[in-house]
Amino acid sequence: MMKKILLLCFSILLLSAKSITYQYELNATANVTGMVSKGDIIYAGTDVGVIDVINWKDKKRIDKVELPKIHDFMGDLMGPKIISIDISDDGKKILFLAQAEGGSNHLYIYENKKINKVIDKKDVSILMSKASFVSDDKVVIVSLSSEIVLYDLKNKKELYHKQLSESSFGDFTFNEDKSKVAVGCESGEIFIVETKSGKILKVLNGANKDKVMKLSFKKGKILSGGQDRQAGIYNVQKGSFDVIKSNFLVYTVALSPDAKMAAFCYDEDNDIAIFGTDDLSMKYLLKGAKSTLNTILYIDKNTLISSSDDNFILVWKID
Repeated sequence: MMKKILLLCFSILLLSAKSITYQYELNATANVTGMVSKGDIIYAGTDVGVIDVINWKDKKRIDKVELPKIHDFMGDLMGPKIISIDISDDGKKILFLAQAEGGSNHLYIYENKKINKVIDKKDVSILMSKASFVSDDKVVIVSLSSEIVLYDLKNKKELYHKQLSESSFGDFTFNEDKSKVAVGCESGEIFIVETKSGKILKVLNGANKDKVMKLSFKKGKILSGGQDRQAGIYNVQKGSFDVIKSNFLVYTVALSPDAKMAAFCYDEDNDIAIFGTDDLSMKYLLKGAKSTLNTILYIDKNTLISSSDDNFILVWKID
């Protein structure tokens, strides 16, 4: 496998990067834990069991999903943390994973103003860490121990259940048509899996030497963010990669819709660096996030939305 490593010095790159501040901020109910978007709507999960549904253009909250409180280890009532969140292709169903009583996690669907629990520890024998829709009635779930499950919601059964790695789970994401899912692990490896069958098609490695914390998969490219303070950009077909050094743990990453631009958090000031994926030249530096970033969304090639470990959701416009 061809490997190509290019370590870039930010002190030089930032001289040519255009500094941009956010256009405006939106306020979530509490600290945001994750976020997805569909058109003009963003769905933000929080650490108090609330999902805020916000029209980011109109700057208005249009719905608020609230789970019943659970007991913490001291017996006090608390809102269950939303661990992962996804939206169906038609935008009518919110799929979310949340903390439950007794240290387990439950999977829910919110539809027609109702919350329905669809999977709990009786349905799957794993500690669910992230879940996403494949279709209206099928979801992919990955456990903390890097087991991948394709689950049939309609028939309430696992279609496959496979162990990908002995390393703990980092993140997973689909390609555009959801035919493939990329799963990153603590080892730095990224498993490319055929969604329908669970077959491992390829294992990518080399860009990250430690835990893969976030992935983005578009146009045959994968952008990875690592605990080793590196962002990697893979050509999936060739298996080749480039590496860009960061000044901080790369908690979140995002590829633009055409995969020509890539964004990632890179320093203790919570700035977002944006670079070209072909020439690796630094283009922009987005400044203004107040806390550690956890999600960056490319809405279109000129619009990004970010969330951090606080209640502020920031909307950015680039040239």
